[in-house]
Amino acid sequence: SLARDLVAPKPWPARILADLDATADHPMRALWGAVLTADPRPLWAAASVPVLYVRSTRQVHQADLDKLTDRARVVDVSAHAGGHWPHLADPAGVARTIRDWRAATGV
Repeated sequence: SLARDLVAPKPWPARILADLDATADHPMRALWGAVLTADPRPLWAAASVPVLYVRSTRQVHQADLDKLTDRARVVDVSAHAGGHWPHLADPAGVARTIRDWRAATGV
């Protein structure tokens, strides 16, 4: 959630939510409004299974999630799949990252 990203630069949430407010009615507007204002911290804290956070451009680090749960592992893919959509920039690399994590954790 950009509205409550763990370490989002201050102007981002306000700018994105302002852009959302200015968007004409569209089915996606309600969805993105919910996504951007959600607080993911309770979901992370409630994780009962191992969780992989595939990090690209968001400034979420292992230490951030360690404060919420001991079940999350952050893997940074920005080096080989830069940008906000790493699964589109390098689908094979991201899939390999997920497969490697699954093999290491037995998930």
